[in-house]
Amino acid sequence: MHNFICYPATLTVQGWIFYAQTEFSESSGKLQNLRSVSELALTCLEYHVEDTMVLIAEVLENYPAFFESEHRDMLWAVISGPWGLEVLKSSDAETVSLARIIVAYAQLLLDTKAIYKEPDNAHHQQVLCKSI
Repeated sequence: MHNFICYPATLTVQGWIFYAQTEFSESSGKLQNLRSVSELALTCLEYHVEDTMVLIAEVLENYPAFFESEHRDMLWAVISGPWGLEVLKSSDAETVSLARIIVAYAQLLLDTKAIYKEPDNAHHQQVLCKSI
């Protein structure tokens, strides 16, 4: 049932996110409406929905400002939780996709200078350790 719901949602979200990057301003409110589906996309990760990992990686790589802090926290909770640890142990195609997400997440922390502004933040240190 979850795959049935998540797969079309993932494809639709991807198209709208990249459209929004060029067409919507932060202040228009339209971007906030689109961001409201982020939780669904992040939930799809744990159900191994095809292309969800690729979507998350591409958004982090190409439009890192799309995910708000609560979405990034939710994403990291999924990555560092049982699902993410299992994927990292499996050493298959999903592992490569998850590694891509982790590296993009770490790059986001570097680009926003969050790591420099909060050098003692345990979360940031955990991200850097996983990305190495």
